[in-house]
Amino acid sequence: MNDEQPLSEFRILAWMLSDDQHRRRCLADGLNEEHFQLHTTVAGEASERSLPSDDYDPHVWVDKMANSVPDGSGYAKWLTILRRSYAARIAADTAMLVQASNDPDFNRSTMEANLELMRQALKGPTGAVKADTLFAEMAGELKEMKELGEFPGLETGFGELDAMSGGMRPGELWVVMGKPGKGKTALMLQILLNASGGSKPALGFSCEMMRTQLMGRLCANVGRVDLTTLLQPSKWKNGDMKGIKRAKEFMGVRNFWIDDTPRMTLSHVQAESERIADSEGGLGMVFVDYIQILGTDFRKGESRQQQLGRISGGLKQLSKQLKCPVIAGSQMNKDNEAREAADIEQDADVILKI
Repeated sequence: MNDEQPLSEFRILAWMLSDDQHRRRCLADGLNEEHFQLHTTVAGEASERSLPSDDYDPHVWVDKMANSVPDGSGYAKWLTILRRSYAARIAADTAMLVQASNDPDFNRSTMEANLELMRQALKGPTGAVKADTLFAEMAGELKEMKELGEFPGLETGFGELDAMSGGMRPGELWVVMGKPGKGKTALMLQILLNASGGSKPALGFSCEMMRTQLMGRLCANVGRVDLTTLLQPSKWKNGDMKGIKRAKEFMGVRNFWIDDTPRMTLSHVQAESERIADSEGGLGMVFVDYIQILGTDFRKGESRQQQLGRISGGLKQLSKQLKCPVIAGSQMNKDNEAREAADIEQDADVILKI
C-alpha cells in the first residue's frame, strides 16, 4: 500500500461526509468503494498516522471523520493517490491471475481487459472534452457510419422505419407507446429477433410475460403457426409440425437472452445488462417490456410520474453506458397518457406510437 493511501482515504471520506456538494464532486470524479482499501487497514495504521482507531469501531470512525473535515485544498493530490493505488491493485491482481493460469488465450484477454481498467482507474471518468478532441471523435463516428452504408444503425427489420431513422444507433433510447393490446410487445419482439442475428447478443427483459410465453410468440411468428394451435400440442397437424421444426432451426442460429425475473427493477436490468455485456463482449440491443411495470427504489414524497421519469432516464443512461440501443415499451391509457408520456418523451431519442 502507498504510504499516503490511508491518510488520503481518510481525508476524502471526511470531506465527502461534510457536505453533499463535496460528495457529488467525488462521485463525478468516479470515486467508488473500489478506490478505498482502509476498512481493515486503518486500525493498524491509525496510531502512526494520527488517524482515529478506537479498535476500528466504524461508528466512532465516521463520527470523528465528520469532526475532522479538511479544507479540500489537497483534494487533487488525494484523488491522484487513490487512483494510482487502485490501478496498482488491479495490476497486482492481474499478475496473480496470469501466473496461476496456463491458458495463453485467457492470459491475453485478462491482460487486455485489465489494462483498460487500469487506464480508466488512472484517468477517471471521461468528463468534459475539448472542442478539437470532440470534433475528431465525431469525425471518426461519421466515417464509421459512412462505411456501414445506408443504415448506420442496427436494422429493425421494418424497411420504412429503417429508411426514416437510419436504424437504431448505440446510445439511443427508443420507446414504443400504445394502449393495451395494440401490439407493442409484438413489434419489439420482431425488432429483438432481427437484432439477434448480429455478432453481439440481444437481451430482453420481460416484466409481464414468462419467457416461455415470449418464446411461444416468436416461434409462432417464425414458424407461421397460429399461436393458439402452438399452445395446444394435442391439436398439432403435419403442417404445424413443419412450422415448429422451422422455428427450432431458426432459433438455433439466433443470439438472444430473455430474463423474466419476478418483480423486476431498474437496478436488476442495469446489473444484468452489465453482467452479460461483460461476459459476451458487449450487447447488440436491450429490450424492456415495459416501463410501467418495471420497479425502482422508493423515494419518500416521489410521485408515480417522477418514478417513471427516473426509470426512463435510467434506461437512457444504460444505452449510453453499454453503447447499444435500448428499446422499451410504454403502456398508455386516457388517464396517464399526457401526464406520464411527457417525462418519458424527454429521455427518448425515438418514439413509436401505435
